[in-house]
Amino acid sequence: VKLPVVQTLHDYEFLAASYRDHRGRRIDRDETKLSFRALNTASYVLRRRLHVPKVDAWIANSRYVAARYEARGIASTVLPSFVEPAPQGRPGFSDRRGAVFVGRLSVEKGVRDVLELAQSFPSVEVSVAGHGPLEAEVAAAAARLANLEFAGSLDRPGVLRLLEGARVCVMPSRWQEPGGIAALEAMSVGTPVIAYASGGLAEYVGDIGGGRVIEPDAVALA
Repeated sequence: VKLPVVQTLHDYEFLAASYRDHRGRRIDRDETKLSFRALNTASYVLRRRLHVPKVDAWIANSRYVAARYEARGIASTVLPSFVEPAPQGRPGFSDRRGAVFVGRLSVEKGVRDVLELAQSFPSVEVSVAGHGPLEAEVAAAAARLANLEFAGSLDRPGVLRLLEGARVCVMPSRWQEPGGIAALEAMSVGTPVIAYASGGLAEYVGDIGGGRVIEPDAVALA
């Protein structure tokens, strides 16, 4: 008996060689290591020719992702991501401080825009949590700037505590982010999100009025 195969779409790995590439290029130009770029480029052919035909139904985590795949001949049902409800008893506005960023510490996540925000506004407390290739840069900035705290990698309870203690969560993604879980976690504890107009992330924030969606620009973020 053939079992149906259902595949979720929460990035662009069946659309392009790079999972971050919404444009559908067959060559990975995103990975920093040449060996990884070569592997992703070679495996893309296998994904498209062997994996895609075996899938009976596709589920996309945002309308943006569904539209990108639809343009390449893969129709999907949209089922937005979701998070477990956060505990009740959220702090009020007067008990919150500053801005927080939670996510992978990488260029495409807009981490450098967050560091620029902290440097431009020394009176605003900025907290950064996560791990990734820019960890050393974030740690160095935190050592230099009195208003910037680097919280490192946190578990989900720690993330929720950090988010519920902030007045705003910033998500300045520099790629077409399919759908940011951190945005949902922030909104679950009543913290508004400032997000760049990128991919499904903008849908998550804009659809329910969970914050502000702005143009991808560090000055606009500030």
